[in-house]
This record gives sequence, C-alpha cells and structure tokens, in this order.
Amino acid sequence: MTLLRRSNRGPRFGRSLRQLMPHTVQVRGVTDRDRWGNPMLGAPVEMRCLVTDGSEYLMRSDVSLDFSPKAVIYTDGSVPLSTDSVVTLPDGSRPPVMQVSRHPDEYGGIEAVVVFLGE
Repeated sequence: MTLLRRSNRGPRFGRSLRQLMPHTVQVRGVTDRDRWGNPMLGAPVEMRCLVTDGSEYLMRSDVSLDFSPKAVIYTDGSVPLSTDSVVTLPDGSRPPVMQVSRHPDEYGGIEAVVVFLGE
C-alpha cells in the first residue's frame, strides 16, 4: 500500500479565498538581532490580507495585559510575521503587533494567519 503525501509548499489559498482579501499592508519582518537583542528589520514587503476592526475582541498579551485590538488582519501566511514585525495599515498607521495566531491545514502547512494589532 502506498501512501500519498502532499508536500508542504506553503499557503494553498484558492482564487475564491484570495478575493476575500481586498486590502494590502506593508510588513517589515525581523531579519536578525543586534548584539543587544533588538530586532533588525528587513525591507518592506506588501502582503494581501483582510483588515477588520478589532474592537469586538478582548485579548490578553504575552505580558498579561488586557487590550482591545485596533485591527485584526487575516492573511495566508505567505509573509512571515512575529510580534517584532512592523505592519503598516492601509491608513498609514503602525500599531504594534500584539499576537500572531497560525492555523494549520490538515497537511501541516500554514493555511491562515490571524494578526492582532494593538492601540
């Protein structure tokens, strides 16, 4: 019996799901750290996504602070994101990335990423 295994080639969003991502944001990801541990950011990369209002959420950050996000971004995971990344929203604001939630598909690849941005 031969098991067929699908390779992990990254996000597999179909055309219909990409149509639900009408916004574009700029992301500057962490490329390295300096000798004091501060993040060094790379060049800005444009990322297609859906940006929504985050006021209906109440979140708890890594340092146990409760906050209501300014915005929530839904994307396909094509651009690596972390809480040290800098995200520029379509309106030009740069709220801090408070939490990044990755949701895998049935094959172990990243299917969707939800990013919560603070005030």
